[in-house]
Amino acid sequence: MRRCEGFFGWQVVAAAFVLALFSWGINFYGPSVFLHALHAREGWSLSLISAAITLHFLASAALVVWLPALHRRFGLVPVTRAGMLACSVGVLGWGFAAAPWHLVPAALLTACGWAVTSGAAINALVAPLVRPPPPGGAGHGL
Repeated sequence: MRRCEGFFGWQVVAAAFVLALFSWGINFYGPSVFLHALHAREGWSLSLISAAITLHFLASAALVVWLPALHRRFGLVPVTRAGMLACSVGVLGWGFAAAPWHLVPAALLTACGWAVTSGAAINALVAPLVRPPPPGGAGHGL
């Protein structure tokens, strides 16, 4: 692997893009796919599957509050890796659910993953690369 000269921030931006692609694909757009697939495969009611999807989003909203504390304690990279691992195991849970109660752990796993890989987490990854404007408004064209 060759050493990249210059600004390393583009590598971080590229990694954030890939993270967003998988995270939003699994956690934001995925539940609608889970809804259709589980209803077609298992014949479970739409309201039952929708309840698990609602749990996914509500649990994620409750967990994202602790994102800054997790980043301070464990670091950005380990938390992000753990989040993608939780997403991966959660998707397996959605895919292999054989009983309705299997949706609860799957939803909680994907919720944990979504909480630490969502837009707030991507912002935390990319924000340190942005330089603050110079004092006095000179950077704003005033």
